[in-house]
Amino acid sequence: MIRMRRERKELEHKLLQTRRLAQEPTDPLTRERLAQIIEDLEFQLGAGRLAAVPPAWVAPILRRS
Repeated sequence: MIRMRRERKELEHKLLQTRRLAQEPTDPLTRERLAQIIEDLEFQLGAGRLAAVPPAWVAPILRRS
């Protein structure tokens, strides 16, 4: 149960970071990728799925924030 709460908090944190990044000016491809990430994270949070492992190209984007 604690693990599930921790994973949910991690998903919420990733969603917050991604939303912040999406508000910054960027190229269309990155904007589309961020929109896809946001959609995926929202779905996982809404569906109660906690196994969120974003694709490898997401890590550098999230580290910039």
